[in-house]
Amino acid sequence: MPAIQNNRSTSRYELYDNGALICFLQYRMSGEELWFLSTVMVKSAAAEVANSTANVPVTVLIKGAMEDAYRSRVAVLPFCPLIREYMFAHPVYLTLIPETWRARFPPLGPAAGHAAGKGGNRRVSEPQDASMAARRAVMHRAQGVAPRVRMEPVRKRAAQRATADARRRELDPDPTPVPDDEADLPTTAA
Repeated sequence: MPAIQNNRSTSRYELYDNGALICFLQYRMSGEELWFLSTVMVKSAAAEVANSTANVPVTVLIKGAMEDAYRSRVAVLPFCPLIREYMFAHPVYLTLIPETWRARFPPLGPAAGHAAGKGGNRRVSEPQDASMAARRAVMHRAQGVAPRVRMEPVRKRAAQRATADARRRELDPDPTPVPDDEADLPTTAA
C-alpha cells in the first residue's frame, strides 16, 4: 500500500511503496506560500512505471500533496509543470494560487510539451535531456538562480580570481588587499 510522507527536514513529499521510495515532490515554504518545484521519480521505480500506461505513483503523490495544501489552507505556487497540469485538471485547487500570481501560471498546452487537462494519464519514462533542462530552468527561476549552463563561466572566473589571489599572496605576504582596478585606489591629497 503506497504511503505519502511530508518530510519537512528535506522539504519534500515522498511516496513509499512497501518501504521503498518511489518518487518525491520537492517544495519550498516561503512564508505562507508553498512552492512546488519539481517531481522526481526514483530511477528503479521509473523503469517499472515506464512499462505501464499510466503515471500512477506521481499522480498519487501529487494528489496527496495537493490535499495536504488544501487542508492547510496555504497558498500554492506550481512551478513544477506536473503540479500545474494536475491543478488545471482539478480546478478546485486553482483557488490555492494567489491572485497576484495567477497570470504567472497559465495552463500548459502541447506547445509547452505537456498534455494539459490529462491529469496523471501521461506515460512516464526515463527523463529526456530536454524535459530535464526545462524542469531545471523552472526550478531555477523559482529559486532566483541562473540556469546551470550560465553558471560555468561564473565558476571559471571565480576559479581564476582565486588562483590570482593565491599568486598575489605568494608574492606579497602582506595581508593588505590589492585593489582590482584604479577606481579602488585611495586618493592622496597633494
